[in-house]
This record gives sequence, C-alpha cells and structure tokens, in this order.
Amino acid sequence: MFVVFTTTLIAGLIDGINPFALTQQFILQSKIKSPYHILYFIFPIGLGNFLIGLIFYFGFSDWIFQAFDWVNHHYPYTWRYLALVASLLIIAYLIYTHLNKDQPATSQEEVKKEAVTQAEETHLSAGALIMLGIASCLAEISSIAPYLALLSYYATISITNLQATLLLAFYSFVLFVLPMYGLFLMSLFFKSRLTTIYTRIAGWMDFFITRILPVILFLIAVALFGYGIQIF
Repeated sequence: MFVVFTTTLIAGLIDGINPFALTQQFILQSKIKSPYHILYFIFPIGLGNFLIGLIFYFGFSDWIFQAFDWVNHHYPYTWRYLALVASLLIIAYLIYTHLNKDQPATSQEEVKKEAVTQAEETHLSAGALIMLGIASCLAEISSIAPYLALLSYYATISITNLQATLLLAFYSFVLFVLPMYGLFLMSLFFKSRLTTIYTRIAGWMDFFITRILPVILFLIAVALFGYGIQIF
C-alpha cells in the first residue's frame, strides 16, 4: 500500500502543475471581491477530477458511450438540432449585449449609476466561478493521459473499491489542486504586491470580454449553424 500511495502522491503533484489552470486562476483572482471567492473556482475542478476518476475506474464510461450510441441510432439528428439551437442562442446573446452596450445615459445621474453598475459587474459571482471551474475541468479532459495511466495502474493491483475511492479523493481534492491552493495563499499574504499586476490583468480581461470574446462567440455560432443546417 505504501508503493500505491507514493505513486499516487508523485502522479498527483506532477499532474497538479497545470500552467493553463494556474494562469486562469491568476486572472480570475483579479476579478473577485474577496480572495476567498476563488475557492468557488478551485473546488469544482477537484470535484470534476474526482468524478471523472470514478467514472473511468468503475466502468461507468461504458454506460455513457452506450447512451450516446442509443441517441445516435434512434435520433440521429439530435446533435444537429442542438447545434442550431446553440448557435441561435449565441447570436441572440450577442445582439442583446450589443444593444445594451450602445444605450446612452440621458443624464449625469444615470452616468454615475451606470459606472457603479459596471464596477460591480467586474466582480465575478460565486455561481460564475463555479461554472468556470466546471468548464476548466471539462476543457482539460483531453490532457488526462497521466490520470488515466494512474487509473489503469489501480486496476492492475489488489485494492478495494473503498481504498480506490479514498485514493482518488486524495488525488483530486488535495494533490491535483495543491498548486492552486498555493496561489490562493499567495493572494492572501502578498496581496499588496499583486495589486498592480491584477490591475493590468483586469484591463486586459475587460478588453478581451468586450472586443475579442464576441468575435470568438460569433465564429462558434457560425460553425454550429453550419453543422446543424446539414439536416435540411
């Protein structure tokens, strides 16, 4: 059991050094009111990693693949209809945000209210951070080869289901997110030094959200529409 624990420890610490997730966390920390709110982003990543481990280790992935095959066999156009709906929703969202952005304030008082509202909106809510954590975890599925190798190793040794579950929990909630907790602690004890960096990042983030993101979403909508329109 010592060898199993040591292997898990090494694999978890190596897998936890994820530049993408750490960079994303560093950016998000500049968009929250309290440094403790970043925990809403970290926890879903650990939880998602844990659930993925359970799915693959206990064979639930076969059920998922069977469900996809059943849908594709009985309702072959399901994904194309969903793509069309998603593309229309994205276009509607872009139009809505564009119209709201272009509405001018009619008085100085409204300008002040708008400025206060924008200042409040720059802070991400707990729900938004949770959704970003889930999205970040799903985005990293394509790079979970080391994790799958560890799960395969568990399948070749004699451990109980309870031991495997506890090891996966330790891997996901401690080792995998340990560097992220380290960055969180830095934001607590070195907040004054990070303020200048956060200010610059916040400016870049606002530019990305207002200028770059709409273009990306439009291209995604076009691609989804092109995929879905093939049903006609």
